[in-house]
Amino acid sequence: MRNIIIKGVASVLFFILAGVTVTAAQEIPDARYEFKPFITLQEKYTTNANNVATNKKHDYITTITPGVAFAGNDAVFGVDLGAGLNYNIYANKSQDDYAGYNGHINLRYNPDPTLTFRLRDNAVRSENPRRQDLADTSTTPSYLSSIDQGRLIYTMNRLEPSVDWQFTRDGNIGFSYVNDIYRSNNNTANENTNHTFTPRFSYWFNQQNGVLFDYSYTKVDNTVSPDLTGHAYHGRYTYKFNPRSSIFADYSFTKRDYEAPGTSYDTHSPTVGIEYAFSANLTGLLQLGYYFSNPSQGNSNSGLSGTARLTGKDQFTTYSIELKSGYNEALSGVQGANENFAREYGVKISISHMLTQRLSISMSASASELDYVYANRKDRNYAADLNASYQVLKWLSIFGRVGYWWNDSPIYTTDRFDEFHAIIGLTATYL
Repeated sequence: MRNIIIKGVASVLFFILAGVTVTAAQEIPDARYEFKPFITLQEKYTTNANNVATNKKHDYITTITPGVAFAGNDAVFGVDLGAGLNYNIYANKSQDDYAGYNGHINLRYNPDPTLTFRLRDNAVRSENPRRQDLADTSTTPSYLSSIDQGRLIYTMNRLEPSVDWQFTRDGNIGFSYVNDIYRSNNNTANENTNHTFTPRFSYWFNQQNGVLFDYSYTKVDNTVSPDLTGHAYHGRYTYKFNPRSSIFADYSFTKRDYEAPGTSYDTHSPTVGIEYAFSANLTGLLQLGYYFSNPSQGNSNSGLSGTARLTGKDQFTTYSIELKSGYNEALSGVQGANENFAREYGVKISISHMLTQRLSISMSASASELDYVYANRKDRNYAADLNASYQVLKWLSIFGRVGYWWNDSPIYTTDRFDEFHAIIGLTATYL
């Protein structure tokens, strides 16, 4: 039955798209807006279909994803929209079949060149144990530190409206609101709703000296972990030597109040750093500092913090390397009452390269250690992915990916929690 569905959808799609000889872009070459329906067919092999640490079972998962993409941009209005519904079919356990979705929308409105309204929204329904970090807007997906065990189907949504007013050439005032929602079909999961309000102010006194201030108020409602009320104060002074190099001094103070039996804490974090452009295509950042956390119960915690990042981009290649140490906060709860503040050490590497105009490859890898200092838990996470994409025709592309992730945590007391996967698929777009 599964093969019949795939063959039927692929055949109908082929004949529809093969008959398209004149595209909308050809009819209106200077069109500012593009509307592109698409469909993706994907086959995945996984060594851990049930997302468990013991008795792992391999399986093949076929995913059919119809969707739409819409984009446009001018001086007043900009839009970037993508949405896809995916139906996931398991080869060995049809009772595990499920429907999911993945979508985003970015809107921009400028009634005046100095006034900008934005609206961002990201929504996901999935069972991927590595939950995507919807706050990360980079092209390479990043994931939250926690990894779910078991076949948990969940939904996430992140809504972020914002407004920015450039009151002078060198000054800006802004405000943003973030609403994060997480829901799961598991009755024991920690579902949560996060509200964060952030006003901000920046001003350059001259070409060399600038300041930035922002404040965030956070309210998190959890179903299992204690609820949270949080405040974060942040300020930065920047001095520019020239357009290529600058130094800065940064200070953050956060106050996290958890309901019992959670551990509340305050954190002070002063840092200094330098940003330098080695060339038009290569930039670097080095930031060093110290943090001190004072909990409502137990011993205080302190340590060095630092970030070293190198980012490069040319006509064919983009890459980024980042080393990080310091602390990490899981404001929406992880597993237990006190698993919210952790010492963190990590490295991330991402590389993408255009071999030809039609063929591109990319690689990403990460490793991190999270030591939850107010709870008896230490996690180690490792992940690596290799991707390739080939544009067969203007409307047809094929892609492939192999990847591996491993989570070592005391909550999995038997075997390590890991998965190897391989994916191959194609995407057809109505132009």
